[in-house]
Amino acid sequence: MTAPGAAAFLDGFQTVRLQGSRRPTTMSLFDSRSKQLADHIRDSIARGELGEPLAGIRAWSKSLGVSSRTLQVALRMLQREGLLVIHPRKVIRLKQNRRRVPREVAASRRIVRFLYYGRQYPRLTFAELPSLAEQFRAHGMEISLERCTHARLKAISRSPPTPHELLFLCSVPAEYHRYFAHMTRNVLILGHPSPGSPLSFIAINLEGAARHAVQSLMRRGFSRISLVIDRGTSHGVTRVIQAFQQTCAEWPHQPIHSNTVRMHVDPESMLLAARRFAVGVRTRQGILVVEPVSVGMIMTALLERGIAIPRQAEIIAISTFRESIMVCPRPIHYPYPVKAAVKGFVDAALHFFETGALPRIHKKLLMEVAPQ
Repeated sequence: MTAPGAAAFLDGFQTVRLQGSRRPTTMSLFDSRSKQLADHIRDSIARGELGEPLAGIRAWSKSLGVSSRTLQVALRMLQREGLLVIHPRKVIRLKQNRRRVPREVAASRRIVRFLYYGRQYPRLTFAELPSLAEQFRAHGMEISLERCTHARLKAISRSPPTPHELLFLCSVPAEYHRYFAHMTRNVLILGHPSPGSPLSFIAINLEGAARHAVQSLMRRGFSRISLVIDRGTSHGVTRVIQAFQQTCAEWPHQPIHSNTVRMHVDPESMLLAARRFAVGVRTRQGILVVEPVSVGMIMTALLERGIAIPRQAEIIAISTFRESIMVCPRPIHYPYPVKAAVKGFVDAALHFFETGALPRIHKKLLMEVAPQ
């Protein structure tokens, strides 16, 4: 078994630790999962958050959400560093002389933790992370990206807030926001909060971009329009769907035939859903694709069916990154406001670490259509 509290700390948890200014590492987002896991366990040992008795390989890997092989490779890395010993029969012991972070050093660290839920695609994407890491590192802050289960989110919300740690909730369903309602000084939502939530937030105005895109299609004579969006349960996704449906319904020149297509964002499921969607495109149609649904995958599925783009099907991509629109023909798109978002995140974190409290933030960042 793990030590008291360690099971909750580890349950369903994976993290990507980005380089910080106080303890530089060579780790990047492309490191192996075993190395990422080794870094996480090393940090847990250093902070005194992991104690004996430790779980066995099978139970521990299950609680972490990784394979036994991944955990074994990570533990062997730590054994070579002298942090633990793997005895016969896979019994794991921590070295008694393991290095601990002094309390004054731990208190001086500035840590920003980005939490996202389960298998949902984090709205904070890899396209933003390098820029974020650079900006946070320049101000002496460390950041991590953590995947959480239901139990993990509850455990984090119940832990006492600390002045050296700030939580960013990204792609965390609105129903979980209530767990963090009492932590108003230490939590910032990246996206739309649940109705009535007291937490500060920085959101992207996805619904505004969707409304503008639909109107532009209808002004050019499109009477069939589809919204293709992920199956996430965030409040922001709901707002986009509502804005799309309302804009179509209120257009004075009816009828407008609109439909919403929800897709899982893992590649295999998305590919099947994209092909099913393409089968239904038979007449001239406008299509709104909202990240993280892949614009390229939707275009490929349409081209497989012999559908001409943009003559028969015109695609407008919303909340895009440069890498996602490197396709031909290039679609009309509304780029994600990376610079404004990064500035908002960094400014909020600096205010928190300098004053001990987050400012009251209710900010919505605008997206404008990119020039063709």
